Amino acid sequence: MGKPGTKWKLIFSIVMDVVLSVVLSISGTLLAHQKLVFFPNLVSSIALCFVIAFLVSTIIPIPKVSVGFAGLLHIKPHTMAEKLVGNIPVSLLFTVIAGGALTFFNLYMAKHVELFPRVFLGSFLSMFAIVFVVTFCMTPIAAAVANRACRR
Repeated sequence: MGKPGTKWKLIFSIVMDVVLSVVLSISGTLLAHQKLVFFPNLVSSIALCFVIAFLVSTIIPIPKVSVGFAGLLHIKPHTMAEKLVGNIPVSLLFTVIAGGALTFFNLYMAKHVELFPRVFLGSFLSMFAIVFVVTFCMTPIAAAVANRACRR
């Protein structure tokens, strides 16, 4: 198998980012102890999170970051350890960028932007754990969908 093409990367990103956006939006709302109001709040959060996650995953070379971080720690390639350790910086990026933007957006909508630092820092570890699990579990699924769509 050669290097993934643009179509593969696009499909992979869409699958990952849709799931990540839904999970982050729902869990972020619940972690903030807010009611889960489907429309317009949750739909807006999912849409915003998807756009941000998609931009992050298309601008930042996520696979290179993952493999590079594991390589810095001299972890054997193509192992479970590499996948787990490589997922740390990826999850950190998505938690800081998408989770931060989502937290700000929700606080802005609730007219409580002044609470951003406390709410973001207070929910950071929980959000990181959620992002870590979702990205770790979804990576092989998204890759399989992209492989199938590209007949790889």
